[in-house]
Amino acid sequence: MHDRLKAFCSSATFLSLALDTWNDRRLPSFFAITGHAIANGCFESYVLGFVPLWGSHSGSLLLQKHEETINAFGI
Repeated sequence: MHDRLKAFCSSATFLSLALDTWNDRRLPSFFAITGHAIANGCFESYVLGFVPLWGSHSGSLLLQKHEETINAFGI
């Protein structure tokens, strides 16, 4: 599946990323990245990353998780 998502990211002329974080008092926080593009005339959307966050939601931690994901998919 990872290879298919890498192909999706590399073939898209324009790729829009949406980032989200959330938490629950009883569970760890999470960081998610979804990729959205029009491919072959069809709108496609995929979850590229969904990872737990430990510690504070600092800008440097969010940037680190963002860069890990975009580097993994060659964006």
